[in-house]
Amino acid sequence: AAERGSESAQAQLRILGRAVGEQSNWREIRSGISIEELLHAPEKQAISETPRLRVLRQFATAAESSWLMERARDRLRPATVVTRSGSQTVRGARTNRAIEFQLADMDLVVEIVRARIGNATRLPLPLFETSQVLHYAPGQEFTAHHDYFDPANPGHAEQLQRGQRIATFLLYLNDSY
Repeated sequence: AAERGSESAQAQLRILGRAVGEQSNWREIRSGISIEELLHAPEKQAISETPRLRVLRQFATAAESSWLMERARDRLRPATVVTRSGSQTVRGARTNRAIEFQLADMDLVVEIVRARIGNATRLPLPLFETSQVLHYAPGQEFTAHHDYFDPANPGHAEQLQRGQRIATFLLYLNDSY
């Protein structure tokens, strides 16, 4: 696709190949890409055992982070929460904006980052939810909440058919938070 002029494919190859400038020998850039290196996650630093918290510094490159932010920028909408009845709604408990990358939104950069998360967490990609980009402007928040669905709540039955969340992986796309 890069050779046929797709600007998106060209940009992704530059990011994944860590190519500098306007280099456009797409075969050369591709041959220099090491999937093993792209999937390598930095060493984990333990923050807490209960709850289990780990930090992986410099998990994504600046170019990968910029790509994800740019892909989300014009598509961010008010973030929703799942209610006790199972419906999704905008609530005051969550004031940020968000976008979920659906299957049609996936590209090589998104998939490489997801695969790297899989390696870091030792969880297979089929267990993953859709990837989300969340944007918090100053003063916006998501107040204290549980990141699971209550099996005793009939309203959560539909979500539970897709599975229960067992882990949350947060990737800061900038360092000005």
